Amino acid sequence: SVSAFLLNRSSDLAIYFLINENIASDYKNSIIEACNHYGITYIILEGIDRQNGHPSIAGQNTIANIVSKAILR
Repeated sequence: SVSAFLLNRSSDLAIYFLINENIASDYKNSIIEACNHYGITYIILEGIDRQNGHPSIAGQNTIANIVSKAILR
């Protein structure tokens, strides 16, 4: 798999998987299970302001803040 390939390339490589809050729970649970199996950090994007189903500028800022906080932990 791509994740296994990337994880085996470098011990200091960090992989983050972004999970949309609107994804069906069975898909979300499968993604989380796979991330846990491969040691990949997942970030659930919640509270994103949207326009026509896509993040608004405020939503994009929220995504940036969520991802920044997760990476800087």
